[in-house]
Amino acid sequence: MSHLAFAQINSSYFPFKDTYSVRGLLSDVAVLNLNKDNLPDALVCDFNNNNITPFYNIGGCPNSLSQGISITTDNGPVTIETADFNQDGRQDFVVLNSLSHTLCVYKNHISPEDVVTILPFGTYMLTDSCNALLANDVDGDGKPDLLITHGSSGLVYVLKNTSTTQTIQFDQPALLFTTGLNLKGLCTADFNGDGKSDLVLAGELNGGHLFLCQNQSSPGNLSFLTPIDHAIDISPTVIKSGDIDADGKMDLVVGGLQNGSLLMLHNECSGGPLSLHSFASPLYFQTLGGIIDIELTDLNDDHQLDVVALHPSKDSLTVWTNTGHPGIWNENIFLSAEKLWSGEGPLALCIKDLNGDGRKDILHTNQEFRNLVVQYKKNTVRGSTTMTFPASAANYYSRYNPGDFVLTGIGSGILTWYADSSLHQLMGAGNQFHTPWLERTDTFYVTNSESCNESDPIAVIAAIRCSIMPPKPLSAYRCGAGSLTLAAISNEQICWYKKL
Repeated sequence: MSHLAFAQINSSYFPFKDTYSVRGLLSDVAVLNLNKDNLPDALVCDFNNNNITPFYNIGGCPNSLSQGISITTDNGPVTIETADFNQDGRQDFVVLNSLSHTLCVYKNHISPEDVVTILPFGTYMLTDSCNALLANDVDGDGKPDLLITHGSSGLVYVLKNTSTTQTIQFDQPALLFTTGLNLKGLCTADFNGDGKSDLVLAGELNGGHLFLCQNQSSPGNLSFLTPIDHAIDISPTVIKSGDIDADGKMDLVVGGLQNGSLLMLHNECSGGPLSLHSFASPLYFQTLGGIIDIELTDLNDDHQLDVVALHPSKDSLTVWTNTGHPGIWNENIFLSAEKLWSGEGPLALCIKDLNGDGRKDILHTNQEFRNLVVQYKKNTVRGSTTMTFPASAANYYSRYNPGDFVLTGIGSGILTWYADSSLHQLMGAGNQFHTPWLERTDTFYVTNSESCNESDPIAVIAAIRCSIMPPKPLSAYRCGAGSLTLAAISNEQICWYKKL
């Protein structure tokens, strides 16, 4: 179906929504499995009330979460980071507190009776106000370490993980870098293919800067080369890494809050040390407004990373759909930004499969209404469907010559139109679907969605019938009675009939 137009992700992907009220300013949201039910739960930071609130997954869609008892932390929690820090098979978490300058560690304990207990497991003092936190196995010993940035001071610290299966503990914070920047974010990835997680810092000082830090660590020894300063044309707020063009190399995506820019840097490193030439000149994309958070994830199941961004000043969330052309890097790598929906001061973003259907759902917090919002992607439930088609069309449409069609269906819920029977390439939503221009007969597939469940697809055929020109008759006449030889000109076989 290469002749079909590429499907753009839009709000029809996420037709079902839950809203959970929490009385404070929700500065971050994370997803992890807190118990043994294999269903992902959620955690939210309450900056104003100095606590963490768990939401336990009870299944179902919508209304899949049940609010638990809040956990007290230090002053001004801003970020949650989750990982199995002591390698006991359970997800733990740490919380960064900006007002008290502390890092609080919490161990996930599950009793034989499947009772969840969140155990405070230590507090680490930090020297300054901190704004970014990341868990990553820096030295390759199999244990996630912690990287922390101190915004205005430009300092970067690491806490080496020295946990055992019975306890969670870290070395005291050790200074990695003094950047001189007002640091805003950080990300890690193996950018040069040597098997080690490198570090990129995003900050500003008379303009935007990215510091490329190559990892030289070995188990038990934390070491980075001197950072390389890569200037950019925006003041960054958030930075993420991912293989955008599916060439096997990790690229960079940077968002800015003040000037509302989104830029992407293509990884052109072919091995060896990182340098100023490791990334190409950035591509810039127009946005609805300033960006406070970004997620890179495959939203439409085409194995390509799409970009989702939060715009607090515009009360909106937008997505850039990856066009899925491996190795291509230009302004056409993404379709134009599509506004998914509006919130009230969206602040934090997390994208995970929350209801266990294999499809990504979107969680975000709103600072105006003090709530957590979950937007569900539709779940495919094989079984009966409640769809009908107009009697004049049924599920077969035809026309002479190439062109487009308007396909129509009637459903008890939301109709969604796809280009393939596996429902990976979405084409549109609604009771009517206007097809792209077709040169030959093709088949589309339509489903009906209710309560997060999506029916079996029904095939709808759009047929292009060959157009045959009528023959051109030649004149034939005679004087008087007798027979005539009739003739006509055509590129096709001519049949003769007697009018009765």
